[in-house]
Parts: sequence; structure tokens; C-alpha cells
Amino acid sequence: MKSRAKEIAKLIENEDGVAAAVDAFHRHLPDELPLPTPSLEEDEHLNPLQWFFLQLGRFCCAPCGGV
Repeated sequence: MKSRAKEIAKLIENEDGVAAAVDAFHRHLPDELPLPTPSLEEDEHLNPLQWFFLQLGRFCCAPCGGV
């Protein structure tokens, strides 16, 4: 039993658990993530800084096919 545990320890010694976790996470994401599309009513309730960044995001995403 102890020798088997040493074998397993040697096999996983050089594994990168964080990289494996990130890879597993990305494998479960959809190909394209949907972007939130706030309605006009929501735009009216934004503070000026939020409104500016929303407009900037819309402008920057337009060439890529975003909303």
C-alpha cells in the first residue's frame, strides 16, 4: 500500500493543479458568452460614469459583432 501511494505521489508531483482547474473551467464555458443588453429604461437610471462606460462598451464591441 505504501509503495503504491509513493507511485501515485510521483505521478502527480509535477502536475499543475491550478492550470488543470482553469482548463476544466474553460472547457465548460459556451463558445460565445452572451453580453448583457440593458434596456432603455435601465439606461435612464445609470449615473453619468456608468452611462459613459456602457456607451464605450457598445462602441468598442460593434466592430466585433457585439451589441
